[in-house]
Amino acid sequence: MGGLTLPCLSTVALLTGLLSSIMSPVSACRCLPLTKPQQFCDSSFAVKAKVITVTPPPLGISDQLFKTKIKIMKVFKSDSDLHPGNTLFLTSPSSSISSCGVTLTENTIYFLTGKSNPPSSIDLCDWISEWSSMTKKEKKGVSGRYQC
Repeated sequence: MGGLTLPCLSTVALLTGLLSSIMSPVSACRCLPLTKPQQFCDSSFAVKAKVITVTPPPLGISDQLFKTKIKIMKVFKSDSDLHPGNTLFLTSPSSSISSCGVTLTENTIYFLTGKSNPPSSIDLCDWISEWSSMTKKEKKGVSGRYQC
């Protein structure tokens, strides 16, 4: 009878399923494993900031970005004109639709690194920590010990 046998067909089906899951359009967060100093040095900006508002995209538009308004408290690094007291709008994917998405909490102080390419943006590949949870060593590092 020639052709494929039953065990061969199930192997083909299994391989097809594996390949389709690997190659599916579902977005996976792909970041190089970096140390905190590397994340700091590779970023366009690094700030201590308070989250003022988090605005989700309109209902039904899942591919839009969250817009987060922050008030900068301290600038550790910047390739643009950032100063304490400035407000800045950041864009970020939603953690509910993207594996790189970020969820920030209003009225919380964070240490944030990100990219300045307009608009300024953050995602899970950046260093994002609540300020109160950072170690003394990390705070000293961002305050000048990290040599970029």
